[in-house]
Amino acid sequence: MSWTIYEVSFLVGSPVHIGWKRIGNLWQTRPYIPANQILAALAVRGVELGIGENAEGIENPYAARFQWLKKYFRATYFYPMLCEKDGQCKQGKTVYLPALSKKGLEWQAGTKQISREEFEYTFLNASAHTSIDYELRSAREGSLYQIEYICPRTRSPACQKVYFTGYLFIRDDVIAKEDLARLLEVIYVGGERKYGWGKLINSEVYKVEKNRDNKFEFFDLKKVEIDTTKEEPVITMDADQTIFAHVHLKNGVHEKLKGKVEVLEQRYTEDSGGIKRFGNKIILYPSFMPGSKVKEKIDFLLKPEGIWEG
Repeated sequence: MSWTIYEVSFLVGSPVHIGWKRIGNLWQTRPYIPANQILAALAVRGVELGIGENAEGIENPYAARFQWLKKYFRATYFYPMLCEKDGQCKQGKTVYLPALSKKGLEWQAGTKQISREEFEYTFLNASAHTSIDYELRSAREGSLYQIEYICPRTRSPACQKVYFTGYLFIRDDVIAKEDLARLLEVIYVGGERKYGWGKLINSEVYKVEKNRDNKFEFFDLKKVEIDTTKEEPVITMDADQTIFAHVHLKNGVHEKLKGKVEVLEQRYTEDSGGIKRFGNKIILYPSFMPGSKVKEKIDFLLKPEGIWEG
C-alpha cells in the first residue's frame, strides 16, 4: 500500500463562499477550502464523467462515489495563492497560510507576516441579497443580508488573479493520470452555486517528490515528514511548526498544540425513505483551527474527512 501525493492549483473562476458563521446580517466565509469540500466536488465531477467507482450498498450515486473517494483519496485544505505569472504558479507563487502570532491568528505570505485586516482587504468582499415577498412583488421586510466571499481577483491596484492550492493523496494509483486531469478540470465548491459561485478551474497538477532531507515541501515553506505507506497517511510535525488543517481534540492532543479552538461542523445529505434530506446528517468535531502551533513533535493521521488526528 502506498499514497502518491499531487500538488494541485485551481484558478478562482467566480466568487467562492465557504459557509462559516453569521455576524449580524453578514454570513461569513472561511478564507480557505476544507478538504471534505474538495472531495465532495470531485464526487459530483466523477459521477458526471463516469470516473471512479461507487461504494457498495449505497443507492445515491453521488454519495456512493463520495464514499469511494474517501477510501482512496485524501486531501489537505486548499489556501489562497497569488502567482507571478498567470497559469504558471510553479515558476513563482505566494501561498497565504493562517499562522498564530502574539496578536492572535493572522496570516503568513511566504516569509512575510500580514494582519487579518490586510488579508481580508486583499481577498474578501461581500454582496447584498434579500428575500422576495411574491405577493407584494417586492423585497421582504427585514430580510436584507450580505454574503461574504473570496474574490476571483485581489483588490486594486494589483487586481491579481486568485488561485487556491493544496495537495491530493491518491492510494495505490487507483486512477489514471488522464482521468485525474479530467476529474480536476473544473469543480464547484461551497455555497450559492445556483448563481454560478464556487467555480474552480484547474491550473496545474504535478507529483510531489521528497527533497534531500527525505521530507516533502508543502506550500513551499513547510518541510513535512510524511509516511505514505500506512493505512492513513501519517504527517509528522516538529515543535513550532504551524498546522494547516483542523486537528480533532482527542487523545490528549491539546497538550501538544496551542492556538484557537472551535467546533467544526460538517453536514452531509442523507436519503431517508427515498427522500433526500440536505444537510440532515451533522457531525461535530471540537478542533484546533488551522494556524495553531505545535508545542512538541507529534504524528497526525490524515483522516478521510480532511481533519487531522493526533
